[in-house]
Amino acid sequence: MLSAFCFLLQWHTATKLAEALGMSEEEVRFIGLSAVLHDIGKNVPELLPVFNLAREFNDAERAFAENHTWVGVAMLQQNGVSEAIQDMALLHHPK
Repeated sequence: MLSAFCFLLQWHTATKLAEALGMSEEEVRFIGLSAVLHDIGKNVPELLPVFNLAREFNDAERAFAENHTWVGVAMLQQNGVSEAIQDMALLHHPK
């Protein structure tokens, strides 16, 4: 699992960049939340062993790992997180 420090670093880096780009306060908050939550689907016990492998994924592992975006969306939906942030979680790996 990611440590609190990792989440804070993601938040800080994303919000500082958004501020430097002149985004509004609301946009800066959105970017910060998106940075922290975009990979939330990796943070479940069933997926952690796959993401901690120190080698290339095999086909089955790759398919399982690619599912983390959908797992993340489901988690965000269950917790009432905005659709915009759900979209960031779903679409952060372009195909």
